[in-house]
Amino acid sequence: MEKPPFNFEKMDKYEIPPEFVKKIEGLNLTVDDKVNFLLTKADLKPASEIDLIIKSEYESETTEHMTEEDIQKNLNIIKESGLPFQLGRREITKETYQTEKEVGVEKFYQREQMKVLIGRSKEDLDILIQALQTKSDELLGKAFGFPKTAIEAFTGKREKLDISALPQETRESDAVLFSSPFLSKDNWREEIKQGQRDADFIKKISPIIYEEMKTVSLNRETDSNENLSIEQSKETKEQQNINESEDVKGHPPIKYIDGRYICPERGWVRPEFSVGPEEYHRNLFIEYERTFGRGLAKDLSHGPLGFPSYMDDPDFEKKFNEEYGQNLKEEYRELSSKSVGYMCNGSKKVCENTIKELKEYRRKHPKMYSDVLDPNVPKKKFQIIEIKNEK
Repeated sequence: MEKPPFNFEKMDKYEIPPEFVKKIEGLNLTVDDKVNFLLTKADLKPASEIDLIIKSEYESETTEHMTEEDIQKNLNIIKESGLPFQLGRREITKETYQTEKEVGVEKFYQREQMKVLIGRSKEDLDILIQALQTKSDELLGKAFGFPKTAIEAFTGKREKLDISALPQETRESDAVLFSSPFLSKDNWREEIKQGQRDADFIKKISPIIYEEMKTVSLNRETDSNENLSIEQSKETKEQQNINESEDVKGHPPIKYIDGRYICPERGWVRPEFSVGPEEYHRNLFIEYERTFGRGLAKDLSHGPLGFPSYMDDPDFEKKFNEEYGQNLKEEYRELSSKSVGYMCNGSKKVCENTIKELKEYRRKHPKMYSDVLDPNVPKKKFQIIEIKNEK
């Protein structure tokens, strides 16, 4: 049975003791997990998944993300909340990475982590457990409390809304930033009312967490939709030869929510590479995926006509460069190796610099993203295929 609409005139029903809110504010958790914890505790979200990333062990060093005291403190507060929960196993997984100094050399590190599932009721917790076990997108959306029509858009039963096409003011509003990562094209205005509700609630009970969530979300939005500065001179714009009608931003960004990555076209996705625990590691993965993860750009870099194989033919490379730009092959190989290594264990500075390089790559090679404008148009067949067959 669905719960009645949120009524701020009856706020006391949803109140959380201020002293408990302070405890959640002080936890060593991501701001997303803090928000979801509060919403679940307040009976506004059916269930949530909390990630405890403990440490990463490399050949020469160990990065401790969470102390034993942090772990115990997190678990104690979860128990104190009175919410039903399921504690996952404390697992050590073996991950791979590369370094800039040894490009192409696969190295290994170990990551220690554990997950905690919480529910506002035992029934809600069981739904989340079942959703994860069966890998049902529809059930997972229900477990996380997304609006019914948003879930239908997520599972392909309704047309999705292209959130990136909304006006900037709307994209950056609390209603959208706190909403489901997927919205339906025909009912999104109703769906974001839940996001506004959640934002208003978090802002009221914890201005600290609200401001942190707002800042993190806006940073994601800025990174995802960065374009040329409006202060850039016409001369510079002409020099860069950027056509306003071409989408030089790359593919719509995937989002990170409830510990998972969500792609606008494909739903929940699992990274093929190891992604570190920090926000800047995730941002680098998202930017890399926007640059090489979908559409024509992926076909060129990963498909049978990708750079590693056919482009060793000098004549083929010449024709290819005439169509798609000079040095595209070398830049791809360098950026790919660098990104895969840094998104795993790079510092904040090198991750941010690599993100800038990925964006600059897209600006220099806009034709690679010519299929982004209309996702309903079949992928472009480029003439390189005919050139290769003539040989």
